Amino acid sequence: SEERNNTRILPSAAEEEIIEQSEVQGLSTKELESIAFEDASQEKEIIRLLLLYGNKMIDWDGIANTYIGPFMIAELGDVEFEHPPSKKFIELYSKEVENGVLPEEQFFIHYPDKEIVDLTVTLIATKYTLSENWYEMHKILVPDEQVNMKATILGAIFHLKKHKVGKILDNLRGELQKAEGEADTEILLTQYMQMKKVEKSISDYLGSVIIK
Repeated sequence: SEERNNTRILPSAAEEEIIEQSEVQGLSTKELESIAFEDASQEKEIIRLLLLYGNKMIDWDGIANTYIGPFMIAELGDVEFEHPPSKKFIELYSKEVENGVLPEEQFFIHYPDKEIVDLTVTLIATKYTLSENWYEMHKILVPDEQVNMKATILGAIFHLKKHKVGKILDNLRGELQKAEGEADTEILLTQYMQMKKVEKSISDYLGSVIIK
């Protein structure tokens, strides 16, 4: 791509961090299981919010005539879901939205696929999952996630995005370990720095959303 041909100025501190983290040994089975669990938890939180609030109107930042469900689907267009039932749910929800339908919980409860039904029933019965933890982590006391729907919805979306970017960075560090030749290393370092910028912008945005 054109970006790869541009002159790269890589700060030495960043380069040191990459080299240092590239030397980390492979993840243990327990760590891999933990990452998979975190993946599933964050993806299921998105599904839960779609089920509970997808048919409600957005009431923040002057956005008008927009339902939360289609808004979330659009925001998550660049995210690959990995938890199979959640992936299936998102694909189904997206298809309905594309057809001009805003699916509600009854649609999924009676859907002829046990995985979809089980996921729906479980999540409808869950009052809080990541939302509560998210506020707790930022030392903010919110008795009801509906008090600040902007923080609840955008917090879940960008928390998931940040997690996915973190996995991409982990993969790039792994590739850097195996890189042979200066050209390959150069390309990987450029990709790594670009993803670090994405990660920082997501973190900054999350901070502003939660604080406001």
